[in-house]
Amino acid sequence: MRTFDFDPDHARALAGDLLGAALTTPTTPTLHVPDSPALARFSDALHRALTGVDAQTRAVHDRARQLAEDSASAVTAAVDTDRAFAAELGRRA
Repeated sequence: MRTFDFDPDHARALAGDLLGAALTTPTTPTLHVPDSPALARFSDALHRALTGVDAQTRAVHDRARQLAEDSASAVTAAVDTDRAFAAELGRRA
């Protein structure tokens, strides 16, 4: 059996950094292309591409936020479990 050993403070700091990054969603740039029949297809394709980039960016940030929250919960659960086991064994964690 292998010992589960980690630094809870460092793990919490990493989860906090991830959460901070996840909550700071960058703004997808928008470009104004002059109305022109020659540029209509390009403008439409550019708009669709930027909309897709924006949607993917938001999805990545939502996933990162969830991972940060889950990580913080896992650290807390591990520390709490270790304390409970230590108490049962009659020692301090």
